[in-house]
Amino acid sequence: MGDRHVRRGRLIAVLTAAALGLGLLVAPVAPAGAAPAPIVPVPAGTVTADALPTVQVDGVVWSQVVVGNTVYAGGSFLKARPAGAPPGTDETPRTHLLAYDLTTGELRPGFATTLNGQVLSVAASPDGSRIYLVGDFTTVNGQARRRVAAVDATTGALVTAFRPVGVNSQARAVAVTAGTVYVGGGFAALGNGMPRNNLAAFRASDGAALVWNPDADYTVWALTVSEDGQWVFAGGSFQKVGGQAAYGLAKIGAGKATLDPTWRPAVRNAGVDAGISSLRVQGDFVYGTAWHFGPGGNLEGTFKVPVTTSTLEWVTACHGDNYSAFMANGVVYTAGHSHYCGTHGGGMPQTSPSRFQHAMAWTDTAQGDILTDAVGYGEWRGKALAPSMVGWTPTMTAGTYTGQSQAGWSIVGNDDYIAFGGEFPTVNGVGQQGLVRFARKPLAPAKQGPQIPGGVFTPRLEPTSTTTLRVSWTAAHDRDDLTLDYRVVRDGAYGSPRYTTTALSRWWNLPSLGFVDTGLTPGQTYRYQLVARDADGNTVYGASASVTMPTQDPVETAYAGAVRAAGAQLYWPLNETSGVLVSDRAAGTTPAAEGVGVNDGRVHADSSGTSRILWGRPGAIDGDTAARLSDSTYSRVYASGTTTAPDRFTVQVWVQTGTTRGGRILGFGDVQAGGSAHVDRHLWMDDAGRINFGVRATDGSTRVVTSGSRFNDSRWHLLTATMSSAGMRLYVDGSFVAQRTDTTAGEAYLGYWRLGGDVLTVARGAAPWPNQPTSRGFVGSVDEFAVYPTALSQTQIKALYALRGAGAR
Repeated sequence: MGDRHVRRGRLIAVLTAAALGLGLLVAPVAPAGAAPAPIVPVPAGTVTADALPTVQVDGVVWSQVVVGNTVYAGGSFLKARPAGAPPGTDETPRTHLLAYDLTTGELRPGFATTLNGQVLSVAASPDGSRIYLVGDFTTVNGQARRRVAAVDATTGALVTAFRPVGVNSQARAVAVTAGTVYVGGGFAALGNGMPRNNLAAFRASDGAALVWNPDADYTVWALTVSEDGQWVFAGGSFQKVGGQAAYGLAKIGAGKATLDPTWRPAVRNAGVDAGISSLRVQGDFVYGTAWHFGPGGNLEGTFKVPVTTSTLEWVTACHGDNYSAFMANGVVYTAGHSHYCGTHGGGMPQTSPSRFQHAMAWTDTAQGDILTDAVGYGEWRGKALAPSMVGWTPTMTAGTYTGQSQAGWSIVGNDDYIAFGGEFPTVNGVGQQGLVRFARKPLAPAKQGPQIPGGVFTPRLEPTSTTTLRVSWTAAHDRDDLTLDYRVVRDGAYGSPRYTTTALSRWWNLPSLGFVDTGLTPGQTYRYQLVARDADGNTVYGASASVTMPTQDPVETAYAGAVRAAGAQLYWPLNETSGVLVSDRAAGTTPAAEGVGVNDGRVHADSSGTSRILWGRPGAIDGDTAARLSDSTYSRVYASGTTTAPDRFTVQVWVQTGTTRGGRILGFGDVQAGGSAHVDRHLWMDDAGRINFGVRATDGSTRVVTSGSRFNDSRWHLLTATMSSAGMRLYVDGSFVAQRTDTTAGEAYLGYWRLGGDVLTVARGAAPWPNQPTSRGFVGSVDEFAVYPTALSQTQIKALYALRGAGAR
């Protein structure tokens, strides 16, 4: 909702006089079991993530409109300056309105208008000769205009022929046809005192007030007109129009102001805590954006609905208020502060602290289902389809001008360019305040290359024998390329890399990558370097790392060999004596299949690097040690790289405890260390000592099997859970203890295998997990954690159990 993690992203209108003070004013049903919409590569015709040099402002841009190759930007600002100029330098006066060249980004010197208050919305006349303005101003170029005016598109001079009486309070939205100017906002009358609640219309030729009076009962934030000029679409926080129900959205006759009662999209945002922030007609569809931070709304995101019917084409239930949307070449660009896209396949999880994506892109067509909401927002699963997220993620920093911690507020464009306006001070880490352009290739240089998390791009080298070496690393990401190519170079031989691969990644989806190099010489030193490259040829060379090969093979238990022989994809023996890294041993001495044996565990440690895990405890396997977990945030191990939650798998671990307070032992979650929003494929012990295995099914329900006996008897027990086409099965000590055959697939989302505690309670709207324990995290010893990409047979499980040590007999 709006954002429960930072200052609310409210659409705050601002009451501004000359001092510029800021003040607050007040679906098709998805087919059952449809797959979630995937993230897709940047389609041809999409703009690159290069932030092109653009004129800057010293405040905020609320609204923009494009006429030909000119962008008109209105907002709350006093000065403009060229791209690259630091704040306060090389400034040109521009009070709340400016024009710039979309192809060059340079200020139009011949267009200048002086206003005494901010501009909240701009629109162009159909012939492009006039720019209509609404906002908080009361004078334009020294002449009285009560919040509604028109200026010449070439010079910025006031159009004196258009003399509307205006409105008595803030005007927030404007839409124009050849003959009429429609205005929405938070007003109760025209400037002459004639009653008009939040909606009014003026004749374009001379500004005369028209009888059009839809009578919205609360603020109107957005207006747009159908391309045939017959209908006006209004969005805002109103609940009624003309006394009829119209919850945040209304389709109103352009002539008689009659409401179309059949046009009622499933998006319902209205009241003091919710609303529709923008509307735009493009072709036969209305594109809208929504915000809310209370019970009055059911969507934070963008939606597409036909002009003629209420049946939603799609919605983006990607939490964090959205403020503007623009479609070009089959891609819909959005401005907002999205912080959780866990309801979309492969979308970003909720992190703590929140990380925001202020600029995003989506396909213009529905691509799949929406996942169950798990963090207390409106539930869209089964109510609408979703577009696919496009791999386009330029970064913007939130501004401070409005006090709302937002970046972009407005998007416009054409077939070649997209222009963002807002209050951001930087784009892609470079100073670019308030306005920025993006363009298609070759108009853009396509120089956004691989981004290295933490700035460290070196391989981890770990000998697996005297002649074999595991080389692993965490993927990089790119702002406008969904996949990157990687080369591993040994001893500077760039022309003959030892390994090449390609991997998909986003900043929230960084898989672990690697391979096993073979044929090495014992005692010899080798040097390895990583090279990452995107589709445009942008290349990053990492630092080198060296290793001296051992002269004796590492000692290995029979159990470890059996785990690898059974095909483990992830294997943490938990033999460490200290530290924050748990090595993955699944690769063995053979070349690793993609993603196998390179997903090391990371210990969740506090700011001093200390965890609450006790290492070196007596283990379940002779010759190995175990780890003891406690019910602490810092007593967890998580995989270093992301994977997609599997539908065919086995999870396995040895446990030992005598506690009567159960806890989560292991499972899959969408964040590494904190509390996950989507969390399942997990094992937990309830307070009675029973073992539970739970999966969240594709319909959002929880499916659980539970052992009949208790296992908190202070003895070692081997827990094994499988899911496959045969359903869910649970084994303890090689014995089959529970099953259900009706669950063969779970929700598909990105995440991490984790050992230790995670969320077992659920948010509003999600099905609860039964048999919940008192503690979040398991308290006891754990050993030999493994994940397999297949469902192990009972024979295989019994064979592993037979290799237990003396302490587990």
